[in-house]
Amino acid sequence: EVIPPLVPDKDNAALVYRQAFDLADRLKEKYKTEWEYMPYESKIKIEELTVTQKRNISRIMQDPEFIKLYALIEKAVNIPACRFHINYEDGPAMLQPHLSKIRSLAKLAAAKTFILSWERDNKKAWQYAEFCFHISDSIINEPILISKFVCIATDKIAIDSFQQLLDSPIINAEKYK
Repeated sequence: EVIPPLVPDKDNAALVYRQAFDLADRLKEKYKTEWEYMPYESKIKIEELTVTQKRNISRIMQDPEFIKLYALIEKAVNIPACRFHINYEDGPAMLQPHLSKIRSLAKLAAAKTFILSWERDNKKAWQYAEFCFHISDSIINEPILISKFVCIATDKIAIDSFQQLLDSPIINAEKYK
């Protein structure tokens, strides 16, 4: 009775998220070196990133595959229904590999927010911070406790990216006029 209703494929953001998961995995493999200092994904604190590291992250985010990744995230958060295939019948043994990947996409959206802010493109940075917040909407209706914890963790990532924006000076105020 707690199993969410099925969602038709054409209305299911989970299918778009799966494409984003696969693409993110390929990008992580392609940019192994840069991933070691990817904002929010690495163990290095944002404030410890060097200018060279920030430039490298900015450069790889111009890769057409990264651009496609962010387009997929944007598309997914704008689809109102999302239901990942979960074998609820397995009870406590059910697998939920999508949860760690959702969290990783939130981190990548936050990383994009950080880089855009660093590049002083604050309008787009705010937009990506908002996308980051909406990623947790994809699993909010899953009736499983761990999904709720991942929602909280994903929202925390979004809050951190908003905080990063609030803490940075807005240099180019012309973009907001």
